[in-house]
Amino acid sequence: MELTRKTAPWAYLKGDPFRSIASLELMGVLLALMVFGPEASWSRQGGLITLSAYTDNAGNSHVLRKFASSKYPLSILVMEMAAQLDVFDAEMELAWVPRNQNTEADDLTNARYEEFDASRRVEVDLDRLPFMVLPKLMEQAGRLDSELKLHRTSKEAKLDKLREERNLPKAKRAKKGEMRWRDPW
Repeated sequence: MELTRKTAPWAYLKGDPFRSIASLELMGVLLALMVFGPEASWSRQGGLITLSAYTDNAGNSHVLRKFASSKYPLSILVMEMAAQLDVFDAEMELAWVPRNQNTEADDLTNARYEEFDASRRVEVDLDRLPFMVLPKLMEQAGRLDSELKLHRTSKEAKLDKLREERNLPKAKRAKKGEMRWRDPW
C-alpha cells in the first residue's frame, strides 16, 4: 500500500513524509494489525493476547509502552492503535532492533520487492479498513493544526480573531511614519 497526499494528508503536514517517520512507521504496525488480525487464529482464542513486532525506531516502542504521545499526528495513531487492540483484546509489544536487522522493512518502504514472493502479496484498500477514530480525529486535528500554525505566525490574526470573538471593531492600522498614539496621556 502506498500512502499519498490523498490517502494520508497528515503525513505531509510537515512537508515531506520523512518528517513524520515515527507516525508512518506506527501506521505500518497499525495496518498490519488491521489487515492480518481478523483472520489470525490468535484473534479468536479469547483472553488477552500479547503481540510482538519489531522496529528500528526506538521512540515508537516507548510510545506504545505508555500509549501516549503529545506529537501530532503520532498521538492520533496511538489512539487508533489502542482502539484496535481493544477490539482484539490484545496488547502490543514493539521491540527495538538495529537498523541493519530491519532491512526487509526498508526494502518494502523503498518499493524493492525482488526478495519477496509476489504470490503472498496482500492488496489493501485503505478506504475499506474499519478505522474507529482515525478519520474523524485526523480531520479535526488537521483543522486545529492549521489554525495553530496561523496563530503562531501571525500576530494580526490573533488580534483579529480575538476581536471577532468579542464582537469588537477591527483595529485601524497606523499609516507608515505615523505614530500609533497621538496623545498617550
